[in-house]
Order: sequence, then C-alpha cells, then structure tokens
Amino acid sequence: MISIDEIVWIDRWLNDYVILLSTPREAKYRGIREVKHPLYTDIEEKLALSLSQGVLGIVVGIAIGPVEVALRISPSPSMVNWLRNK
Repeated sequence: MISIDEIVWIDRWLNDYVILLSTPREAKYRGIREVKHPLYTDIEEKLALSLSQGVLGIVVGIAIGPVEVALRISPSPSMVNWLRNK
C-alpha cells in the first residue's frame, strides 16, 4: 500500500504506468542506503525521470564535459536526446 501523500506524479510510458514517490521506498526495502551525491555508474538502461516532464526515456549513456554532466536518453528506439544535468 502506498499513501497518496507519497506520490509525486504518475506518468504513462510504453503502455505502462510509472509512479514517482517522494520517499526512496524500494531502496529502503532492498537495503540500499541513501547517497547525497550519487556517482554516475550503472545508470544505463534505467528510466530517466523529470519532475516537470515525467518519463523522459531510457538512459543510453553519459557525457562528461568540463563543467557539466549530460545524460544521453532514448525516448524511443529511433531517437536520442542530450539533457544537461543542472
């Protein structure tokens, strides 16, 4: 059971629903501790989520520039977008 207060947004993507929670419920269930500054490892093939735009797609890679990190995201098998990490 999930309290309605924990739900930030619900989005539909590829005929499924994705629910973003305000708490790291699954991480706690799996025994994963919270990291304040996560490393950009093991993110490929994970969902990319935006608080303002919902599901963006699947992360297919990262690019590290002199000032910022960019995620390479595939919203569909035929498209690739670059998004800046702010």
